[in-house]
Amino acid sequence: MSDEKIVVYRLIPQDADGGINISAEQVLKAHYEHALTHDGRVVFTATSSKLYDKAKQIILLLPHSDVALKTDIHSSGKFSNDTFDSQFSVPEKFQQETLEDEIAKGVAWYQLENTQLLIRKELKNQYIVENNGNDISDYKGNSPFYAIHR
Repeated sequence: MSDEKIVVYRLIPQDADGGINISAEQVLKAHYEHALTHDGRVVFTATSSKLYDKAKQIILLLPHSDVALKTDIHSSGKFSNDTFDSQFSVPEKFQQETLEDEIAKGVAWYQLENTQLLIRKELKNQYIVENNGNDISDYKGNSPFYAIHR
């Protein structure tokens, strides 16, 4: 078992520009499609200010779907005091919010690269929740959380 940490986010619906509610599936799709057209690079903004800076990868899960994204973390920070590399950008759907509200909230951001779309069953028996040993695909606790490779 490797002790290299992975941070796992179970995506939830988000508000985008103009107060439009976007489903978790649309959030994942926006990040994946952005990465496809930007050499595998995308910025993911968290919904809180907690920064999981010990992780080397992120897995974005959908609560009721078989699709997930797995990416490497290039770097991370918080909007209030860090800036990200110009090679990385936020999906267009979220750019206005990022530039204004996210800075004010000081939320965490992650510059992601090597983005891969996975079927959830590919994650089964691969990663466990760090603090309890449950398989991440079965875990029903709070998100985000650290996981490690089995």
